[in-house]
Amino acid sequence: MIARYDRRYFIHFSLQTTCAVVFMFFTLFGLDHIGATSLIWAAGASSLASSCFIVFGAPHTESAKPYRIVMGYLIAIVCGHLIRMLADASCGGFLYFVCDNPIYQLHVIEAAAVISMCFAFIFMALFRCEHPPAAGLSIVMVLDIKYFKPMMLIFVAAVLLALIRRFFDKALVRLV
Repeated sequence: MIARYDRRYFIHFSLQTTCAVVFMFFTLFGLDHIGATSLIWAAGASSLASSCFIVFGAPHTESAKPYRIVMGYLIAIVCGHLIRMLADASCGGFLYFVCDNPIYQLHVIEAAAVISMCFAFIFMALFRCEHPPAAGLSIVMVLDIKYFKPMMLIFVAAVLLALIRRFFDKALVRLV
């Protein structure tokens, strides 16, 4: 650990925060061109910003490991997408009369979002790839992300963040 009053700390602090800002700028730029709603912006960007803080601010923690980042986001996306498809199918068929009323439909989607997060939590624990910022993404996958492009952009950004962490492992220092 570099002492906070050391000159090298300020160099690392400047470089790592600049890298985090550049990464988030390009991520937000991509979400702006692909994302259709503000919920995609809010959740996709905030999940990736939280992961970005972990990678550039505390790079040697368990949550910053590349395996945990990639698998955490993958599990969150898959759980969210599958539960979303299941909720859509159930509302279109067996529960159509319940979902016909907008009030009940909202409650079905909210319940599906909570179930999605529950499954994401379980699978992340089973595969030992807990990544807290990704858990919230599973909720948003159910609530709003219905399209392939935003889903892939968020996953590609998470993979890119994991690659940055992997290749610059020795250069990154703990800032917080």
